[in-house]
Amino acid sequence: MAEFTRKRGLSHVESQDIVCHLSRAPNLIEFGIYSAMWCGHCSLNSSRIHHGTPPTEAPWLIQGPG
Repeated sequence: MAEFTRKRGLSHVESQDIVCHLSRAPNLIEFGIYSAMWCGHCSLNSSRIHHGTPPTEAPWLIQGPG
């Protein structure tokens, strides 16, 4: 897993945080989700100026920000 995460730009601490949150090693899809969440271009903080504040509750919303 160390080589996999290093090639994707994650530090050892970041990859251990993911494992800690999930209580297991993440699969490929989960790594993609974490990558998008932590990406400076895709993060809520950098996109808020373009898209406004996202909804926190809605019938179609699985998980709001945070």
